[in-house]
Amino acid sequence: MHPWLIHFPPVSTYGACIVIGLALAWIWARNRAPRAGVSPSHIDLLMPVLVGAGLLGAWLFGAWTDEATGNEGSGAVLVGALLIATAGGIAYAVSTRIPLGVLGDICGAPLALGIGIGRLGCFFAGCCYGRVSDPQFGVRFPRDSFAFLDQVHRGLLPPDAPQSLPVYPTQLYESGLCLLLALLLWGLGRRVRVSGEQFLWVGIGYALLRFMVEFFRGDNPAVVQLGQAGLTFSQVAAVGILLLAAGTGVVRRRFAGRWGLRLAPERRSAIAG
Repeated sequence: MHPWLIHFPPVSTYGACIVIGLALAWIWARNRAPRAGVSPSHIDLLMPVLVGAGLLGAWLFGAWTDEATGNEGSGAVLVGALLIATAGGIAYAVSTRIPLGVLGDICGAPLALGIGIGRLGCFFAGCCYGRVSDPQFGVRFPRDSFAFLDQVHRGLLPPDAPQSLPVYPTQLYESGLCLLLALLLWGLGRRVRVSGEQFLWVGIGYALLRFMVEFFRGDNPAVVQLGQAGLTFSQVAAVGILLLAAGTGVVRRRFAGRWGLRLAPERRSAIAG
């Protein structure tokens, strides 16, 4: 845990990782745009829309999660940020008459990259921590960290303990899986046959990895009970994203010829860039 990158002027490591993730995603998407037939200026204009919509979605879904669980500690929710940002991107594509699938494919792999770098900030800030684990699988956070305070509140630690019990480093799990997802999408770009598929792969891939990582999270209470197990708000949302992305992909492939969605070889190369 290293919450401050520098103390004067105060720059948080979390904030720095978010900014770096957004900047690299923007640069990569901007580089891909011309080869897909889209002006880079559209990416420049799109970024503030996505950031603003994402902040709104994170706050809204955080409030809904707090209401559903009776816990006021959820803060910002990444899944909410992604959903509302996607809606903002769709609105931008429609208003500028950019083919929705083309814009989605430009942003697909950069989105996974941005999430992966941003999650590193969560590790340094100590938020989004995991459940208590065996020492060989876990990391310990210092006094007054989120994990430490939660464990004291639940009676797992005395208040004068020097550090938290070992917990799963779920932030690093998600970061590594998202970076791997970005790499896979970059490598598989030429296999895209229908516009929009790469963005749908991001939705499917992120939903699957987030659903799995949530089982190791220690800060997200269950909102849906299934027998002895329970699903968190993010897992419920992940199931919805998975079904929506997979269903959309099936429909787009089914009607690709009629709707003019099939990509020429040069456009596939652009998506792989």
